[in-house]
Amino acid sequence: MFFRTSFIFFTLLCLFACNETEKLPAVKIMIKGVEFSFEVARSREEQAKGLMFREEMGRHEGMLFLYTEYTHGPFWMKNTLLPLSIAFLDREGTVITLADMKPKSERLIRSERPYLYALEVNQGVFGELGLKPGDKIKLPF
Repeated sequence: MFFRTSFIFFTLLCLFACNETEKLPAVKIMIKGVEFSFEVARSREEQAKGLMFREEMGRHEGMLFLYTEYTHGPFWMKNTLLPLSIAFLDREGTVITLADMKPKSERLIRSERPYLYALEVNQGVFGELGLKPGDKIKLPF
């Protein structure tokens, strides 16, 4: 019940207070020899908002979701206008699960196992790079 109430609260917070598309501080991460700039979502509010309401994003840009402990938390695309791909990663940067997500979908996307990090990019980019579960991504921390 607590998770559901918290989830609804943060969703409503974003609907009414987070509809601006200000960018968060970013880090550079190399994936399969290609440099990406990932905005970093650290707080619950930043993570709840994610890439909602964005109308465009560069080909080698995305968002990195940082968690302080392993989580099973699902992702969804409500109020997200861009088609995205997501990679769930463990502490060592190993890809656990990859998934494509449709704009405005309320379908919950889950990792096969608990994860510590999640990366979102424009849909199809991970596939073009040949990224697959088991691959490692060197994170800058």
